Amino acid sequence: MSTAIPARSSSPATDPVPQDAISIPALHSVIFGEDPVASLRMRDRVAALGDRPDPGPGHTIDDRLRTGYGCLQRISRELGGSRALAADVAAGVDLCEWAAQLAPHLMPFLTGHLDLAVGTIARLTNGAPYQLEALTDLDGVDAVGVMALTEIGHGTHAVDLETRAEWRPDPVHPDGGWFDLHTPRPEAAKQPPNVGLDGIAKIGIVLARMIAFGRDEGVWPFLVRLRTPAGPVDGVTIHAMTDNRHGPVMDHATVTFDHLRIPADAWLRGDLARLDGDRFECALDHRQRLGEAISELVTGRVKLGRAATASSRAALALTVGYAPRRRLGDQTLADLDTVQRDLVTATAAAYAMSALGHHLTGALIADDPVAPLLAMLGKPLLVTTARATLDTCRLRLGAQGTSAANYLPAWIANANGMTTAEGDDKALLAAAGHRLAATPAFAAAADTGLWRPENPDEVPWWQQMLHNRQRTMLAAARRDDPPRGIVAVGAVCEATALALAVAQRLAVDSLAAAAARIPDPPTRALVNALTAIQALTTIHDHAHWYAAHDQYQPEVADTVDSDLVYYISIVADQLPVLTQAFGLPLLTAPLAHPDYAAKSAAHYSAQPGSGPGVQRS
Repeated sequence: MSTAIPARSSSPATDPVPQDAISIPALHSVIFGEDPVASLRMRDRVAALGDRPDPGPGHTIDDRLRTGYGCLQRISRELGGSRALAADVAAGVDLCEWAAQLAPHLMPFLTGHLDLAVGTIARLTNGAPYQLEALTDLDGVDAVGVMALTEIGHGTHAVDLETRAEWRPDPVHPDGGWFDLHTPRPEAAKQPPNVGLDGIAKIGIVLARMIAFGRDEGVWPFLVRLRTPAGPVDGVTIHAMTDNRHGPVMDHATVTFDHLRIPADAWLRGDLARLDGDRFECALDHRQRLGEAISELVTGRVKLGRAATASSRAALALTVGYAPRRRLGDQTLADLDTVQRDLVTATAAAYAMSALGHHLTGALIADDPVAPLLAMLGKPLLVTTARATLDTCRLRLGAQGTSAANYLPAWIANANGMTTAEGDDKALLAAAGHRLAATPAFAAAADTGLWRPENPDEVPWWQQMLHNRQRTMLAAARRDDPPRGIVAVGAVCEATALALAVAQRLAVDSLAAAAARIPDPPTRALVNALTAIQALTTIHDHAHWYAAHDQYQPEVADTVDSDLVYYISIVADQLPVLTQAFGLPLLTAPLAHPDYAAKSAAHYSAQPGSGPGVQRS
């Protein structure tokens, strides 16, 4: 099947856009969604926390952890408590986005506390005093909430978890009995919940296999107090893990249980199940029970994906601001065509991922049945794209990009953690791909609505090519055809490639839809140019697939390349205004200062061990 390429004049952006004609509020609608004011208000609250990636000399890892937990307590109380924040998806997303940029010590604890702990309890509580007391402690962050899901021997493959919660009926007990929580073997130890720091109370949502009346009743969440400020509770053993050099600053630990006695109301089940005399009653099968137990992961995935995208926007704002000030002989870093190409394509990706993030959030808020699948598709693409952008910016900033004072290392470390948190990205894509192949309706349900197959001429050719790829791959998966155009060692590779194709198509469609909603023509044309860059870059990256399906003849390749050059040239001059729209306040980073060289010299000369005659081996 060959692809006919229309003339460039049929594409939505054809002429350079005057710089003074661009509307920052219109760009805000793409970046921040329907309520930019609320997002920018959250920015100011997070900035007021004063968290910095480089707290200064003499600060230990424990000090940095306490900074993060202190910020969590302060911001939760200022915003009405953790329960209110967990219930307000839009506010929670805004908080995660700005914490990712401005409060790197706070960011790693947000989704675990708000969604996986508070959100799970609030959704599955039966109103028992034991549960409400824990919620009260978590609401004001007198205790920090965590989820203890993964085990050393099983990772995130939760259906095989071995930690056991065995029901011990007792007719004389007021609750009819209690649970015995136990780690049966070393492989079943929980790792790595953030419970390793002394002096801070932690309440865990422990995923454990429930044994009732001698039967395995599947994996359920149990509400367990893991440690008080004085230390681990009796029956809980916590071994702090070594400092994580390539991930976020968190007090990860290995946790085991030695026949810990927990009350009947530690079992979080809402009205899904009950113990009635000598019977366990539940209409759900084991997989459905697990799905209910971990459903808050969906919200966490969306928040982490959007937080990663936000950190990439911050890195771009920092890099684009620095590039014209960095002299290279008679030119600047910003004058280099390779730098322009890299920063423009990364900016297009940041806008596309921002639009996709809003699409995922909208489905989540609307309680759309397709929201869990969208989160599985979106989170991996958002985080992977952000990590690539962060790496691009770090490399373009040279040695300055490796300095903790310039934020990049913290942003990169937190994004590394997001890749694994709330579900490994590769595993999520594979699971989403299998589901798409098995249930074709999901792909259509995930659509933004901009695409109209009955009117294909109204859609740019490069957008049509992305739809063609998705459609072809879905059809092949349903027929179980041998894969073409991908290096598929097995079924998981095929499923991952299919999910990626759908996610990439959704990102472009989401940005195209956002552009269509912009009222003023110059800004709409600029966002259309960004959409074209994102689509053409995706096509270019998957040229092998298109060639294998007879959709990438030499003339198509030439057009993709020439159009990319054309749109990049349009956008390059607009990088300052495009990144200004990200709303990043002036950072404490030396690179953010107008006179970055003097600021850097002053910053580093103030560090201990600096000065005349001081040398380090």
